[in-house]
Amino acid sequence: MKKKREIIQEALGEVSALFMSQGNTPAGQITMPTEDLVRIADDTVNRLNELGLTYNLVEELRKDKSEGSYYYGWQANIAMAMYDELNGKATKEECNKGAKRFLEILIMDSQK
Repeated sequence: MKKKREIIQEALGEVSALFMSQGNTPAGQITMPTEDLVRIADDTVNRLNELGLTYNLVEELRKDKSEGSYYYGWQANIAMAMYDELNGKATKEECNKGAKRFLEILIMDSQK
């Protein structure tokens, strides 16, 4: 379980670094670097898959996106991690948007 947590924390760190790399960009002008997010999501899924953990995680996240769901918990935690790392350079709404986008890329069904 510790390895899983470390992999996910590294992914969150990379996502936060993407936003931090935009320096003093005003919050409303921060861009969502889709190609980098896809790369991070793919790498995270591959690393978790090597541990046999991806399928359950992704399936659990896909099941329900309503408030109080596993997905919602992940989204909220990713958003707050981004918000904390950005030190006010992005709004909570923007961080939530980024977290949702990251999760949607992470759980995207590449077979469709």
